[in-house]
Amino acid sequence: MSARTESPHRDTRARVPHNLPVQLTGFIGRQAERAEVGGVLTDRRLVTLTGVGGVGKTRLAAQVVADQAGRWPDGVWWVELGAVTEAADVAEVVASTTGVLVEPVRGPLGSVTVAR
Repeated sequence: MSARTESPHRDTRARVPHNLPVQLTGFIGRQAERAEVGGVLTDRRLVTLTGVGGVGKTRLAAQVVADQAGRWPDGVWWVELGAVTEAADVAEVVASTTGVLVEPVRGPLGSVTVAR
């Protein structure tokens, strides 16, 4: 993708349901990182990017998912976990973000893991 082409986020919005963060500027550079993260994402369902604040982890993650969003025709969902302080709350946030109804008997984790 050249630096002058539009962000894949615009294309993704038309193809699959999602809640990816809106990017106000184009994504330029970091091809090696995009390829590496994209390759890992093809083999795994969950990828964690780590590093010091401000280096662009969030932006890189959003771009890679936008690049590959067509792989998941049912949609891709961005789940913000920055404010979560208890591990037990992760499933509740995932359920809320993705629109999964939490069944009282199953609870948040059970509801999220059986949802399709």
